[in-house]
Amino acid sequence: MSTVKTNQIQTTGGKVILPSTGSILQVAYAESTSQVTSSTTTYSVIHSVTLTSVAANSRYFLTGYVHGYTSGGTSVRGNIGFSVTIGGTTTRIYGVDSLDNWGTNSYPGAQYNRSGVYTSTAAAGTSLTFNLLGGGYDGAIIFNYTGYSHKSTITVMEISA
Repeated sequence: MSTVKTNQIQTTGGKVILPSTGSILQVAYAESTSQVTSSTTTYSVIHSVTLTSVAANSRYFLTGYVHGYTSGGTSVRGNIGFSVTIGGTTTRIYGVDSLDNWGTNSYPGAQYNRSGVYTSTAAAGTSLTFNLLGGGYDGAIIFNYTGYSHKSTITVMEISA
């Protein structure tokens, strides 16, 4: 077996083909069935995925899915978001405590989907942990309720700048 490593591919004329701006450099994916209960108007971490950046100043396309549930006939408006942790510092990307668009009712159950782009100034070789967050406005929401057997997912694509 052979391994070939390179930082770019060029035509015979010297034009860089890969990585070019907008190229997907890597994809990280995680899923979880762990039940998480959010606090009112505060996002909680549902689960995370960690990757090491391939290039400096990359963009990251994020997409997440989770099922939310409230019991007892109570309808709670909810939403999901993302944060990133780099070197011990966590930055919220999407999802603002108390001020977000809390529009999807969680009773008897709801599917939450969100995507977005995060632009990083991190150097190549930096460890980034992306967190899928969930919260409820009118009360707590149970994400990945064990009685429904749902899986939450987070996918992160590193895109060259």
